[in-house]
Amino acid sequence: MKTTSSRLAAARGGVGIPFLPAWAGLGMAALLLLLVWNWTDPLPPAWDEAQHLLQAQAFGDHLRRFRWEGVWWQQFLHLNQRYPPLAYWLGIPLAALHPFSRADGQLLNWVLLGILTLATQRLGQRIYHSQEVGWLAAALLVLYPGIAALAHVYMLELPLLVAVTLAFWAIWAYGEEPTWWRAEGVGAGVAAALG
Repeated sequence: MKTTSSRLAAARGGVGIPFLPAWAGLGMAALLLLLVWNWTDPLPPAWDEAQHLLQAQAFGDHLRRFRWEGVWWQQFLHLNQRYPPLAYWLGIPLAALHPFSRADGQLLNWVLLGILTLATQRLGQRIYHSQEVGWLAAALLVLYPGIAALAHVYMLELPLLVAVTLAFWAIWAYGEEPTWWRAEGVGAGVAAALG
């Protein structure tokens, strides 16, 4: 079955989005610059970032004192009264191994940025039925300065952005073809975006 983009590309003589390799190259350059910025930034974490790093470390410390008791689980769920714990739970594997540092937070942000980029590409491909549009959306995402700023500091906005994008992708996929598995994906995505 031919998709709309393949029909459009065939009508144009097989030409896809102009300068797509250039956009992809710019996106890769932006990622490399972000990596250099993360490695060479000598500034200590700002107040909010430091608080989130300490909270992730508190979750890792609590996990090291694991017990099969109801009190332990209650404390685990209520270690932070102000923020949802999903962002801290994502850092638990790193915090359980050693003290959670800014480098660990940036590594986690890189993983989240990769998930966000792939989800954006898949969402663009699914909505416009064109792989080129999906890759263009992913390249434009990484070129956006706000995304680079979110990926540089360990805050709660990037995990929230990833959760909302994954929830939107799940809702779109469910809308195209409702199945039980896609309904579970919508539930998990919405729960992650709310939690």
